[in-house]
Amino acid sequence: MKYLSRNKIYEKVDSFKNAKKVYLFCEGDKINALKKYIEEKNKDYEVWFVVQSNPSFELWLYYHFYSEKPQPTETSKFASFKEYVDSKIKGGFDNRGMPLEVQKATFIAEQNFEILNGQPELYSTEVFNLAKQIIRFTKPQLDQCLEDRKKSPAGKS
Repeated sequence: MKYLSRNKIYEKVDSFKNAKKVYLFCEGDKINALKKYIEEKNKDYEVWFVVQSNPSFELWLYYHFYSEKPQPTETSKFASFKEYVDSKIKGGFDNRGMPLEVQKATFIAEQNFEILNGQPELYSTEVFNLAKQIIRFTKPQLDQCLEDRKKSPAGKS
């Protein structure tokens, strides 16, 4: 993942001013400045949305497999939340099939979502908002792929 300076982010954001919708992923404690900037710009461009995960994007991956929020007593045993998720998802996130579970992850992430003072609480992610948009356009294909996977010998548990 490439991290950009705040000015570079704003420059990139401004380049999408004619887009129908723009989602910006953000994690960590630098979100307030970005959200303020987007709110100011939304006076002109009402299509920009900040999608924040607390503590990190890996929470979205975690919710593809687990329906309950992580327990701080477990996560504190690791140097980072990414390390924790890596330990929970054996073999890591497999981008060949696991994205098919976006509908399940969306439901779980939304069920676990909490916000306080305009910020997602710990172990909350707003990625489900973007996922809902993706699902709107791909639901028939997602459902068919999931059905096909159930029928295949490799997809049966």
